[in-house]
Amino acid sequence: MYRVGIGKSIGSVASGRNLLLGGVELSSEYGVVAARDSDIISVALCDALLGLANMGGINDMFPENEPEFRNTQSFELLTATFVRIANAGYRVGNVDINLRLPIDISDYVTEIRTKISIILETNRVNIKTMICDEVECIAVCVCDQNLLTKRNREVLARNNPGVMSG
Repeated sequence: MYRVGIGKSIGSVASGRNLLLGGVELSSEYGVVAARDSDIISVALCDALLGLANMGGINDMFPENEPEFRNTQSFELLTATFVRIANAGYRVGNVDINLRLPIDISDYVTEIRTKISIILETNRVNIKTMICDEVECIAVCVCDQNLLTKRNREVLARNNPGVMSG
């Protein structure tokens, strides 16, 4: 069974702030002002993954007002989100990211794509960028609930000795 999730994160640009996208810190005189640590890619991906697994959204799973999540980087939350959906039996098939920023980040797209691919255990991560006045990230994820990831098989085998073989 295939599942689809959509996530969206918006913000604005300000000078003198760090620019963090998909867990990669970019060299720029401008940064994004948004919820959490302003990593709008990671936030949108969390929402998309949690949505396809019917687990709510990032603010449901990791409330900002809870002390344990208050200063956690969004990319760390993305990693935790992936572990949760993998443990529920989902395998990430395809990720499509549409990013709109007033800053050209074309030199960093490959690095961001690679970092996301490693965390989500898929080489099918697509990032489209557009230079415009808006700051917005829309992420769409497709998962297959029938195929277990390597990490999920290991967790299941550890928690249920003798059940998972091969």
